[in-house]
Order: sequence, then C-alpha cells, then structure tokens
Amino acid sequence: MSDWKNEIKSRFDAYIARQEEINEVLKELLKSLEVHPYNFATSMVFNDGEERSWTISIANKEVLITEKEITNSQLSYTEDLNSTEPLEEKGDLSESIIEVFLKKFKWTIAK
Repeated sequence: MSDWKNEIKSRFDAYIARQEEINEVLKELLKSLEVHPYNFATSMVFNDGEERSWTISIANKEVLITEKEITNSQLSYTEDLNSTEPLEEKGDLSESIIEVFLKKFKWTIAK
C-alpha cells in the first residue's frame, strides 16, 4: 500500500489528460464551423461535475455533451445484445465527437 500516492497521482493525471484531449478536439471542430462557407457562431463551456460534460453551441442551438456519450461513441460492442463489453475502440476521438454532434444537433422546421 506504499504506492497509493502514486496511484492517486496517476489517476488524476489520466483524468486531466482525457479532459484536455476532448477540449482540444472540440475546439478544433468548432473552429472549423466558424469559417467560410459555414460561418456559424460557436461556443463551448466545460462543466466539471460528477459527470464531466460540455455545453456546446452552434448557431442558435445549445446542447449538452457528456464524456460518457463521447466514450460510448468510441467503443465497439459485441454482437451479443446481452453483452455490454466493448471489443475495441473504433475510429479516433474526432470521428466519435462528430458522431455525437450529428446525433445532438438537429434543427427542425415547424409545420
């Protein structure tokens, strides 16, 4: 048990590294929407709580994206519907966040 301090530090470092990794990809993706021909106003606010999340705004639409949603998007699952064990990661972080964006950002026209 003498190594517990190193274990705590390692966990904290991994926690911060994951947050920074997601922050950087989100910033990059949002920045790409701010230029021609898209010209969307975008913003991102990090919400540190029990479940880390980001409030993302594109144009006039604001959504909440959680770390869990991003992580789930990165994982592949077995064919067995009763199993929730991931087989392996799929794609990179950018592709996974784009997948979450496409699920969350939907504009509808009132009829």
